[in-house]
Amino acid sequence: MILFPQVLLMKKDEKIVIFLAGFRVEIESVNYNLLAVRLAGYMSLPSGNSSVYRSEMPVIRIRMRQDEIDDEKAETLRCWESEGIEIPNVDDSYYEFLALRKKALKELAECHVLYLHGSAICVNRQGYLFTAPSGTGKSTHVRLWRERFEDEVIVVNDDKPLIRVENDEIYLCGSPWNGKHGLGCQMEVPLRAIVKLRRGETNCITPLSSAEAFRELFLQTHHFEDKEKMQAVMAMLAGIIERTQCYSLQCNKELNAAEVARAGIEERCFTSGAEKRPRHRNS
Repeated sequence: MILFPQVLLMKKDEKIVIFLAGFRVEIESVNYNLLAVRLAGYMSLPSGNSSVYRSEMPVIRIRMRQDEIDDEKAETLRCWESEGIEIPNVDDSYYEFLALRKKALKELAECHVLYLHGSAICVNRQGYLFTAPSGTGKSTHVRLWRERFEDEVIVVNDDKPLIRVENDEIYLCGSPWNGKHGLGCQMEVPLRAIVKLRRGETNCITPLSSAEAFRELFLQTHHFEDKEKMQAVMAMLAGIIERTQCYSLQCNKELNAAEVARAGIEERCFTSGAEKRPRHRNS
């Protein structure tokens, strides 16, 4: 659970200011106070590599409208009903929170930032992202890392982390859209590995080809109707894959799954000069 700092009541003409993936985001909100509470954990600069935040930080300005919130509410309710999900008792700030994500992603895509559906952690100041279709067990696998390696592991985001491409470096960044468990924090670290999860009786980690990695990540990011934005997203995905080690992890729900994953990732990431990538299995 994320503990929010106290949020002061704001006047109607004030903006909510948060920091996302290296950008200052100024939001004109409809549900000011309630939305501010949902975003409170991102009103300060992140821990991690905060030196990348320049003194003159680029600004993104977003103005929310009631009709956008109404459309998001209608779409979300249809989705819940079609999936047989019990409709929770939430106020309009929740739907504004969802609509804000879509508007923010449109702006961020033009600034070399995208989101990937996955569960992201930080270990020894290095970012690892676990991705897979919903229901595969991303959060479960991250829980195994937390149980096995305890305080070494920080959950950056349990659902929709942001990825920023900056020169030759890729940064894994927290975001307030962190899933049903509410696990995440305002942090950014270098992204060192992306791991596609698949269920299995045994644990085995193997390299993922660039083509396989692109196919997987394309399925796990936001798709825009705008053709130019999608071309920008695909170019970012290609750049991320070129600079990041990508793996496929067959895993079960035992602690050994985290051990096998970490051994495979760290041997490749921190051992230079090895041309052949290793395969790790549980003993």
